[in-house]
Order: sequence, then C-alpha cells, then structure tokens
Amino acid sequence: PDSVVMAAAAAAAVPTAEEVVAAVAALYAPVAVEGGGDEARRRANEWLGEFQRKRAAWDVAAQLLAGAASKPEQVVYFGVLTLYTKIRHDYRDLTPHTMLALRDSLLNFLIAYRTGPRYIVERICMAIAALAIHMESWQNAALQLLSCYGQKLETTLVLVQLLTVMPEELHTSKFHVNHERQQQYDKELTAAAHEVLSLCFAFFAQASDANVQKLVFQCLLSWLKYVSDPSVLTCTPLVNVTFDVIATGTSTQLFEVAADVACELIHISAHVFTHQASLAYEPEKLKHYELLLSQVMARMTGLVTQHTTQQKRWPDAVTASICRIFCYVGDDYMPFLLQGSAVALGIVGVLLDFTAYTDWETLTLALDFWHILGKEVTEQRDQGAEGTCQLFSNHFRALAQSVLQQMVMPISAVAVNSTPLQERLDDYGNFRKSQLAASLRDAAVGCGATATIEVVVACFAQAAAEYNKSGDWRFLEASLYGLRSVARCVPEDMESQQLQQVLESLPKLPAVLQLQTTAVEVVGRYDSWIHRHPPLLQSLFEYVMRTITTTGGRTRSSAILSFCDLCQACSDEVMSHYVTLKTPCRAGGGRFHGSVPAVSRMRKAGPVSGRPRGAHHIARESGIPWHRTQLVIAPSNAR
Repeated sequence: PDSVVMAAAAAAAVPTAEEVVAAVAALYAPVAVEGGGDEARRRANEWLGEFQRKRAAWDVAAQLLAGAASKPEQVVYFGVLTLYTKIRHDYRDLTPHTMLALRDSLLNFLIAYRTGPRYIVERICMAIAALAIHMESWQNAALQLLSCYGQKLETTLVLVQLLTVMPEELHTSKFHVNHERQQQYDKELTAAAHEVLSLCFAFFAQASDANVQKLVFQCLLSWLKYVSDPSVLTCTPLVNVTFDVIATGTSTQLFEVAADVACELIHISAHVFTHQASLAYEPEKLKHYELLLSQVMARMTGLVTQHTTQQKRWPDAVTASICRIFCYVGDDYMPFLLQGSAVALGIVGVLLDFTAYTDWETLTLALDFWHILGKEVTEQRDQGAEGTCQLFSNHFRALAQSVLQQMVMPISAVAVNSTPLQERLDDYGNFRKSQLAASLRDAAVGCGATATIEVVVACFAQAAAEYNKSGDWRFLEASLYGLRSVARCVPEDMESQQLQQVLESLPKLPAVLQLQTTAVEVVGRYDSWIHRHPPLLQSLFEYVMRTITTTGGRTRSSAILSFCDLCQACSDEVMSHYVTLKTPCRAGGGRFHGSVPAVSRMRKAGPVSGRPRGAHHIARESGIPWHRTQLVIAPSNAR
C-alpha cells in the first residue's frame, strides 16, 4: 500500500521548470563512451514525454519562454514544442480568456525572438497557426496579421514565415476540429490570398538577399497549393516573377523553389483540361483558368526558345529542375500536346533533348514522360486516330536512337577494375535493365517494332564500323542490348532481312565476355523468331553450345538459359543436333558442365555417352532458376 501511495503521489506531483530544464539538458547532453549516457537520455526523453501530457505543462512551458534570450536554445525549443503539442491535442484545456492571452503572448514572443534560430521561429509560427485554427473567435486571422505586422520591414520577414505555415497546418496536420470550422478557416484563407500574394511580391522586390527571396517563394508555394483561386493568380505578377527567376537562373537555391512554384502553376492551369466538364458550369472561373494557361504557355514558349539558343544545354545545377518543369507541362498538358501544334511539338522536342543528358535524375524524368506519351499514343491508335500517332513517329525513332546511346557502358567502369567503379557499373546495369530497356520498348510502341528494329540495326552497323576502326566493342554490345530489349515487341511473323543479318553475324563477334553475354541473350530472346527461320538455327545453336563449353560465370549462365529457350521453341529441329550435344560430353570426360539439364532430358530419345551430372548441380552452380531446367527435349510425338 505504501508503494501505491508513493506512486500516486509521484504521478500527481507538478514538475517545476528547473526539473524540466535539467531533463532537457540530460536529453541533449553528449553521449559518453562509458557511463550509461544512452540510458540517461532514454529516461529523460520518457520523462519529458510524460510531462507534456500533464495539464501543468501549459504554465511550465510559458516559464521556459520567459527570458528566452538568456536560456539555452534547447530549452527554448522544448518550451515552444510543448505549447505547440498542447495546442494541437489539449486545446480544450483553454478557456476563451486564456486562449486570447496565449495568442497575444505567442505573437509578442515571435516578434521579440524573430532573429533567433530559424528552427525555433518556425515552431513558434506553427504554434500560432494551430491556435488560429482552433480559435473560432479569431476570425480572419491572416488579414489581421497582415494589418498588424505587414507595414514594417523588420517584421515582414517573420510574417512571411508565419503566413507560410498557416495553410499547411490546416491541410497537413490532424486537428480535432469540426468540419464547419475547417471550411470557415479555409474561406478566410481564400479571402486573404490576394493580400498575401501582394505582400510577397512587394517584399520580394525590396529584398536583395537570395535566402529572403527563397522564403518568399516558399510562402507563395504554400498558398498556391492550398488556395488556388484562379482570379487571384491572374491579377498578380506571379507567373512573370517566377519565370523571370527561372529564365535568368542566377541563384541555384532560389531556382529550385521557383521551379516548384512554376510546376504548381502548370498544375493549376491544367484545370482547363482536367476539369473541363465541371468548369463548363462556371464560365467566369473557366475564363480565369484560360487566362492563366495562356500566361504560362507564353513563358514556356520562351523557355523553348531559350533552350534552342543555348544549344540545348543548361547549367548542370539547374538541369533537373528545368526538365521537371517541362515534364509537368508534358504530363498536365497532354491534351494540348496531342493536338500537334508548333508549340506542342517544340515542348516535345525539348523533352526529347533531355533524353541525351547523362545525369540520371534528368534522364529518368524525361524517360517517364515518354512512357506516358507512349501510353497516350497507344490509346489514340486503339481509337483509330492514326493521324495523331504519326505526329510523334519521328520523335519516337529519335528516342530509340538516344536510348541506344545511353545504353553504351561507361568506359571508366569497363577499363578500371576497382570496387567503386564496379559498384557504379552494377548501378548502371540495373538502370539500363529497368529504365532504358523499358524506354526502348516505349519507342517501339510509339513508332512500331519494324521502325525500332531498323534503328537498332543501323546502330549495330555503325558500331561494327567503329569497332573495326578503334576496337571499341561497347557500341556493339549496346546495340545488341537494345535488340534484346525489344525482342518481345517483335511479331513472330515479321520479316526483316536486316534482323536476320544481325543474327547471322553473332557467331563472328569478338570474344569479349560482356559482348558474348549479350549476344547469347539475344539468341534466347528471339527463339520464336529463329524457329520461323530455320537456316539460322544451326549456326546460332553451335554458337550457344560453344559459349557454354568455353566460358564461365554469367556468360555461361546466360548461354545455358538461351540453350533452354532454343530447345523449348525449336524442339524438333534441335533433335537433328543431338550429335552436337554428345560431342562436348565426350570432350569433357563425361562431365558436361552446361547443357546437362537439357541433355539429361534427351535420354528418352536415346543413350548419351558419358555420365552427365544432375540438373540440380548445374542449376546451383550457374545460379539458374530450377524451373528453367525442367525441359523435355524430344520430338513432339515422343512427349
């Protein structure tokens, strides 16, 4: 009983400000190598969490903020964080009178502490914004703040920071407020939007510091996301100010947030396309959206011209952001692009140029757009709109050429054998397999398999000439990898003399392991096509068998899989090469380390000289999935 009483008394005890300061000091104290520092911090964190749930935390937090200039930053931050947490979850503790007093004290503290650390100032702003949501008596809070603190330059900056979080708190945080209050607060923000944007533009024009201008753009972005009244946007210089920053590109940190604002403007103006049915009943709003669209398109046309005059190159620091802007246009303005106007084709051309960049972020953004466009073209083709598809046929051919160039392996990773470069090569291999190969198939969707094969074969011919001149096999390997990537897009009944010539040349390629690996993978991918062209089978079958018996590692594994594919697609024809299968068995002294999974299945057709190893051994050694070895190689009438 005594212990129960003591525990209840401890729970009921009111923590003092000194105890809280000591706990905060323990929480942020450096961890000693020995002495249980982690345990002390854990206990302090638990104690402070319990403290924040107590009703007394309101008064203690206020004491922590008194005389904040002379207190450690951690203590001040914890005091502000406690008030913010209490406002969000325990605002019912406050009476109307105490809520009003809390608002005034927080605003006074914000103005007094406006030059303090930014992370503390931001948390104070979040606490005031949360209080404004709950405080129904504080009507038109944004307009009141503009009136009180927007007249003096020294308070404008902190006001911009406060205005930034006001819409964010409403839409990104979970508050226990009723739906009517949320709607009322949202209407109040919308009513204040014009004044907020006007303040931002006036302050932006006066500020010369890029960091201050960045804060202004962040405020604009916040209000754009949550208060997107088109009439407010069209009567302000927002579009021109944003695109002026992008066109000059003098500040990298400012450029990034300006690009975010531009993307949001593009998304809002796209309501003309995405909300066409609903806007038909609101002609006035539709008019403002169309005006905003025309403003954005005028500036995008200027960026297209700038892209051309800059010889299709942007500074490396802003390339990804510029590409992101064009990708937003390509995605949100897709109905406009499908019309095929000169402006639309200019935007598509810019996005095609970005596929030649070596920066992976930029390249990925551009390729994602082409995937979306490929799907749209497919839908248009299914609906019988062949004219629309023909508009982009040449663009997709150029995309195939660009992707094939991106498929060439980095020369540094090939030439030097080191762990970092090998990791880079592995990353590139994964990127090529997942992203570039899929983009080449998108090109095949856009311009047709036949046209894509023609592009790949032309690249193969150029690569062969390059190899004869310089001995660089990477271009040969890249074109073959492209051929491998589009194999499933090629109809089995497609006739292509060029494709047949490439397949016939595979056994004559240089004995380079990476090149051999890709070449035998091509054979496996085109097994059905080879089945329809029997003259190719013998030379390619012998090439695969020779690769199995003379190489190792991944090359050998790829050859085994291609052998299985050939056996599955051409089982009747493969039987005529049964002697070819037995010969390497004898040469290997009865231990055939490759095609044994298939050879062992051929026992139904006759005895095999030598004692082949079990299929599971080869599968385990070569890293081949077991189900790929479960093939029955025998004439169809013997199965």
